[in-house]
Amino acid sequence: MEKWETRWNENKLRWHKDAIDPLLIKHLGKLHEKDKDDPISTSPKKFFVPLCGKTLDIAYILSLGYHVFAVEGVRKAVDTLNTENNFGLEFHEQDSIFKTLDGKLQIYLGDLFTCPFEKWAPFDYVWDKGSLTAIDEESRQKYKISMQKSVQIPGSNDYHNFKYLLRTVIYDKSKSEGMGPKCVSETDMNDLYGDWTNITLLESVKLPEGHILRRNINIGSVCHENIYLLSPKSINE
Repeated sequence: MEKWETRWNENKLRWHKDAIDPLLIKHLGKLHEKDKDDPISTSPKKFFVPLCGKTLDIAYILSLGYHVFAVEGVRKAVDTLNTENNFGLEFHEQDSIFKTLDGKLQIYLGDLFTCPFEKWAPFDYVWDKGSLTAIDEESRQKYKISMQKSVQIPGSNDYHNFKYLLRTVIYDKSKSEGMGPKCVSETDMNDLYGDWTNITLLESVKLPEGHILRRNINIGSVCHENIYLLSPKSINE
């Protein structure tokens, strides 16, 4: 947590994009399919955005009529997000959560791995644009448990009927010298998601030399950006 606070305080935000993520816009329809018989206008769906930073994606998702729950560990990130979007967030110290007056946006301030998801879960959708690739590999099992809790029905071992968009990068780890986004291989995907989700690769894009992600990784080999659609496995699968 300390290294991320330092980066925010020093304004070293190489991962932040001053635009709505084009992959979210492109693939959001894969989530909409389950809304056809249950319109957002009568039953708002809830998005979960882990490690949200000050992403513009939140304002975009809200504009479509969804509610958003996010987690962020750095106070400055939430304050900046609030200021830049005029959300009018108020902090409720007892639950360590920021909320808009209408309750459509809630942001838990704290550790993703200790977030008490049972208070707010389950969520209908997850948009992970970079939290998995940001955490250290040794923390991935804790990440897995947190993500399972976010879509699990409280007091049950069953999962809500969720849809989960996940963006990752894949490259030859041996040729990377950077601190940037961590590689997520097919083996990693199966280890993290294979026992509880159906995994569909929606798109794999080869990143050109000079792309910001490749600069962050400082990699000299082929690098792809992958986006997956995940959904819960049935008990019999």
